[in-house]
Amino acid sequence: MPRSIFFVMLAVAVLAVVNTLPPMPPGFVGSDVFPILATSNYSNMSEFIDVITTRLMPDFFPGVFYRPVSGAIWGAEYGAWGLNARPYLTVNVVIHMLNVLLLIPLALVLFGCRRPWIGPLAAAIFACLPFSVDNVPVISRLPDLLSGTLILAVCAIHFAPQSGRKAMWIAGLLALFAFGIKETTFVIPPLISLGHLAKGKGGVRGAIRKSWPFWLILFLYMILRFVVLGGMGGYPEEAGRRDPLLQIPAEFFSTLLLPFGFLETWKFAGARSFALRIGVSVLLLASYLLFARSSARRSAAGSEAGPFPMSALWFLAGWMGLLLLIIMSSGRFERRYAYLAALPGTLLIAALLLQGVRRNKGKLIACVAAFLVSWNLTFAPLFGGYDEWKDGGYLVNRFLERADGLVEEAHPNQKIFAFPDCPQKIVYHDHVPYISQAFLVGRRSLRAYFSLRFPGRELEIVVRPLVITEPPER
Repeated sequence: MPRSIFFVMLAVAVLAVVNTLPPMPPGFVGSDVFPILATSNYSNMSEFIDVITTRLMPDFFPGVFYRPVSGAIWGAEYGAWGLNARPYLTVNVVIHMLNVLLLIPLALVLFGCRRPWIGPLAAAIFACLPFSVDNVPVISRLPDLLSGTLILAVCAIHFAPQSGRKAMWIAGLLALFAFGIKETTFVIPPLISLGHLAKGKGGVRGAIRKSWPFWLILFLYMILRFVVLGGMGGYPEEAGRRDPLLQIPAEFFSTLLLPFGFLETWKFAGARSFALRIGVSVLLLASYLLFARSSARRSAAGSEAGPFPMSALWFLAGWMGLLLLIIMSSGRFERRYAYLAALPGTLLIAALLLQGVRRNKGKLIACVAAFLVSWNLTFAPLFGGYDEWKDGGYLVNRFLERADGLVEEAHPNQKIFAFPDCPQKIVYHDHVPYISQAFLVGRRSLRAYFSLRFPGRELEIVVRPLVITEPPER
C-alpha cells in the first residue's frame, strides 16, 4: 500500500464535504420532513416501540412502507436537535463523506492491493458528481444515504480476504439494520450471491452456502414487514405517477452518464458556459491521455500488476443491474435514485480508466468514459448552481416565521388559521444545473409542523399552494 494513499483519503474526504456545502439550505426543505419528525419522535420506551412497529408516516403518506431503523434514527435526532435544521444536515454530510471513503476499502477488496488507486479515483469522482445535491440537503433522504453506507460496509467486510465467522456476524447484523432503513438494501443478499458467483469458486452451490445467512435474515425481516403492514406494502395505484416500464432503464442510464446533456446545457446555460465546459472537459481528457501513455510505458517495461480481476467488473455491473430491477419494481424513477447506482458505477468507471488504456480493446471505451467523467465534473456543486434548495430554504423560513407569529398572537382557543400562500414546490425550468424535484413544505407538512411547534393544540390550517418558477428575492 502506498503511504500517500492515506493523505489522498483525507483530501477526498475534504472534497466530499466541501462539495456538499454550496447547495445547503438555511433550514428545513422537503415535503415529508415534518411528517417524518412528527411520527418518529419518542420520549420513552413505549413510544419507541410504537415507532419501530408502525409503518412510515401513518396518516400523512399514501405509500405503505416499513422502515423501523430510519424511524428510530429520526426520533433520536429530533430528541437531540429538535427543530434546529443544521445538525440534521451535518449528519447527512458526514454520512455522505463515509460513503465516499468506503469506496476505497471496497475497491481494495475487489481489485486487490496491487491496484490501490482505483478506490481513491472512484471516491474522488463520486465526491464531485452532482447526485449528492438531490439527497444530502434533505433530511428525509437520510435512508438513501445510509443505504449506501451499509451496502458498502457489508460488501467490504464479507468479501475481505480471510474474513472469518466474526466478520460474517458483523456483516449479517449490518444487513439487518440495512433492511430496516430502506427497501433498496434488499439488494444485499443477491449481491453477496452474485459476488461469489462472479469469483467462480464453488459454482451456484458454493454461492448459496456462503450467502444463505443474508437470505435468511431478509426472509425473517420480510415476515415482520408483512405482519406490520398487513401485506407487501408499496405505493397504491392511485398515488403518484407510474412511469412506463421501458422508460425507467433509459432514464436510469442516461442520468448516470449525462445528468445534464450537451443540448440542454447549450440551450439553458448559454454558448459561453457550454464552450467553457467543453474546454475544461477536453483539457481533463488530454491530461488523462498523457497519464495513459506513461502508464502504458510502465506496463511495457514490466510493471504490470498481474491479471485483471474481471470478476470484479461483473460484480459491479450486476450490482447496478440489481438496483435497476428494484427501481423498476417501484414503477417510478427519480434522479435521486442515481445516488446508490453511482457507487458501483464510479468503481466501474475508475477501473476502466486505470486499466482499460492498457488494452487495445479498452482504449476507446476508456477515452469515452474519461470524457463523460470530465464533462460531469464541470457540474460539480462546488462550481455553483443548484439554487433550488437554498432559495427554498429561505422561503420556508420566512413563511414559518410569519405563521408562528400569527399563531402565537392569536387567542389560545382559536383553531382555524388561513395563510395567503405556502411554498410547496420550486422549479427553475430554464436553469442549468438544476435540482430535479425540489419540494418544499406543502399542506400536510404544515399540519405536522404545527403539531411539533405547538403540541397540545388542535389547529386547522388553510393554505393556497404556491409554485416558484423564478428565483425569489432573499
